[in-house]
Amino acid sequence: ERQAAAEAAEARRARQLAEEEARAVKESSEAASKAAVDAVAETRKKHKEVMSFMGGRVEALESRLAAHSERSQALLIREAYAGQEMRRELLALQRQLLHSARQRYAQRHGMKPISVSEIADDEPYLLEVHRRYQELKQEATQHHASS
Repeated sequence: ERQAAAEAAEARRARQLAEEEARAVKESSEAASKAAVDAVAETRKKHKEVMSFMGGRVEALESRLAAHSERSQALLIREAYAGQEMRRELLALQRQLLHSARQRYAQRHGMKPISVSEIADDEPYLLEVHRRYQELKQEATQHHASS
């Protein structure tokens, strides 16, 4: 009977140890599972933070690019306008030069042909207009070539 009681006690202890070991394995498994879930959650959180930061950077870069693009367009518009103004001034000077030359020719020489030196003697202003016309024409050519 003693031996049977000792074996029964040994069996109970073995069962208790097995149950404790099973409980420990289960608890450690649950802890590991919880740690894995927490690690995944933390990784997702970090990923969201990084993506948010990068998204902010991307938005800032897009904003800077848009502002630069707007400034570039404004400069191009101003340059085009300046080019148009230059062309208008050139046309006005051409008309002025032609009109002045025709008036002087008609007033002073009638049907007689007029030379450049005669115009220079008669009208220094006309040569100044012509010189300004040549300058503007050169500026317009340079402006057009740089565009």
